[in-house]
Amino acid sequence: MTKINWKKVDKTSYEQNLKEELKDKKYLNMRTPYGIEQATNQLISGLTNALNLSYSRRKSKFSRKKKISWSPQLAKAVGVSKKAFYLWKKVGSPPSKNNIYNLKRLETKRSVRSIQRQQTADKELNVMRLIKTQRSSSSHFTHTLRTEEKEASTPNEINNVFKEHFEKLAKTNSNPSFNIGHDNLVKLDVETIVNICENQEITIQPVTSTEITKRISILKRKRLVM
Repeated sequence: MTKINWKKVDKTSYEQNLKEELKDKKYLNMRTPYGIEQATNQLISGLTNALNLSYSRRKSKFSRKKKISWSPQLAKAVGVSKKAFYLWKKVGSPPSKNNIYNLKRLETKRSVRSIQRQQTADKELNVMRLIKTQRSSSSHFTHTLRTEEKEASTPNEINNVFKEHFEKLAKTNSNPSFNIGHDNLVKLDVETIVNICENQEITIQPVTSTEITKRISILKRKRLVM
């Protein structure tokens, strides 16, 4: 959620953009709940789009870096390398390759690179193994399908078994422990609701201009959700 600083909004541009957003909108019958919902959503969408075009937000100069997932071995090696680098900097960053601090820094750096190369190679090997497994015929097909009633070995027979299984699931089965009285009440409720919706007119009070003005004033009080 973002609160809008209306002092930074170009009011003239906002008014023009809002007119453009709402001029070609077509609203359904405002006497129905769906028509009211549709009109409200279009109004909010138009207000939001007009505001986005008239309100310039300052972009952050900093981008969040993607977190790198390290193994415990690599994380430990990086920690040792950072410590060696810190000690080397602390003694003045001696460039000599015979210096003990510089030797330790280079050694730990090589260790980190070696672990990284090994883990990259292991990852590529695992990918190749996964591809090989997925391409094997045994991972793709079931050669024999057995049920309590029959056994299928060809593709057509297997398809027929699945077809019969799902056809049985779609059929209504009589259950002796089922509450028949409750089932009859549910069916009666369904028939009553359908009859009311199809044969009786539902009267809904039309939306007044006062109600629309009130909703817009709430949006202007920095409650617009972006």
